[in-house]
Amino acid sequence: MRLSISNSRFLTLYQGVKINEYKCVIGVIGVIGVVGVVGVIGLFFLISWQPE
Repeated sequence: MRLSISNSRFLTLYQGVKINEYKCVIGVIGVIGVVGVVGVIGLFFLISWQPE
């Protein structure tokens, strides 16, 4: 029983590390994506709002 508990704890820790890595990667991609989208929308508004 103790062996399975320690194994499950190790697996949970391992999964936690993997999830944290994925969260970091997803976070970086998300930030870049949001900045890109905001930049494109800002550029679009800037161009469309300019008087001709």
